Amino acid sequence: VTAGIFDGIDIDWEYPITGGDAGTHHNSNDDVNLSLLLAEFRIQLDAISNELSLPHLLLTAATPASDFRGQNFRINHDQQYVDWFLLMSYDFHGTWERKTGHLTNLLTSPDDPSSDSFKLARGNTVRLYRDTYGVLPEKLIPGATFYGRGWKGVSSTNDGLYQSGRPAPGIYEEGYNYYVDLMPLLGQGYTMFWDDKAMAAWLYSSADQTFWTLDEPQSLALKKRYVDAYGLGGIMFWEISGDDSQGTLINSLATGNPPGGSSCDGSTQGNMNINITNPDDCGISFEGFNVIINADVIDPEGKVKQVEFFVDSESLGYDTQAPYSWAWFNVLPGTFFLTAIATDNECRQTTSDPIIVTVKNASTGIALWQTGVMYQAADSVFYEGCIYECKKPHMGSRVRIPSPSSKYWQLSTCSDCGGPTPYCGDAICDPGEDQCSCSADCGTPPASEV
Repeated sequence: VTAGIFDGIDIDWEYPITGGDAGTHHNSNDDVNLSLLLAEFRIQLDAISNELSLPHLLLTAATPASDFRGQNFRINHDQQYVDWFLLMSYDFHGTWERKTGHLTNLLTSPDDPSSDSFKLARGNTVRLYRDTYGVLPEKLIPGATFYGRGWKGVSSTNDGLYQSGRPAPGIYEEGYNYYVDLMPLLGQGYTMFWDDKAMAAWLYSSADQTFWTLDEPQSLALKKRYVDAYGLGGIMFWEISGDDSQGTLINSLATGNPPGGSSCDGSTQGNMNINITNPDDCGISFEGFNVIINADVIDPEGKVKQVEFFVDSESLGYDTQAPYSWAWFNVLPGTFFLTAIATDNECRQTTSDPIIVTVKNASTGIALWQTGVMYQAADSVFYEGCIYECKKPHMGSRVRIPSPSSKYWQLSTCSDCGGPTPYCGDAICDPGEDQCSCSADCGTPPASEV
């Protein structure tokens, strides 16, 4: 009856050397012990496959999201045995802490008050395994959640994010509820908020003073697109019964879009006012980085159904709830036009003016600014759409973020129109000293070519 249902074994050792929950056996040789265990499983699984003429049997390992635990594993060595590393890129924050925070944010927010060692994000985990541990991208399976973690007694400052609190009551355990149990709160005075820096959502009620951090359709859709953009092996999540009866979360993971999108053909012009507010026109980025896109929409009739984002003519995906934001992951070098199309519930559409983004080649040697990195004078970094040069040696931290007024950093530039573009003919945009306006200097591409 169950023939074919078994396809391998997953090893979840939490944790080698330092242990985990109370009573977990551990010693200083556990990194080697784990390697020996994985090697033995690989030998035995291959023997079963050969003996019974079965397809390759999988050996996977659940592994930590940060180097704090990861350094007690031999990740690079063990990839010879392991098909997939299931990255536990969740529980970044929870009710074991006294402050609210994101459970499983995709990107790092400079607003996160955590210490530099624990300023965690899914993107940081992927970079750690790929760049530091040397794991092949197709062996990386980052994690997502179908549950949330909550605090009560939370101040309404910043809509509850990064505020003090204590564990909220939960159905299954203190401070823990499934997505399907949290969604009814939206009809009970709670509001869904979106952090466009961390690419993460939260629920908050000022009346109840209760905060829940969770994955929801937009964050999961973006995580799927992140996996595709970086060529990762897939996504794992905990766990399926947390979804609703419509399969909202699993469908968002499968399609890379939240539910409720429009299939309109654009034949009817709307009267909405839509503008891309981030990045700025003539903005810059670097190969392999991510660009966060925000759009502002004013609809006199209040009927906006979705905002879809485009790079040249290729759709990046759509957002169905204000404030409208999306992300363009792992960008390639070149000069690109970004546009956004707003659609209302009567299939009327309005397109934003295009903005130009120039993506520079990675060979420039400019790195993404990060906390915990030691910077030397004249080092150049990229941060929130601008290039900064280090004034004096220091360690990157939340209080030393690059800014035009920083005593550690000097602003180099935030603009580059990329020279001639397909819509500029022989004209060249001149960025001037600080900023340029390509749409003014070079003209707007015809609507048929947007």
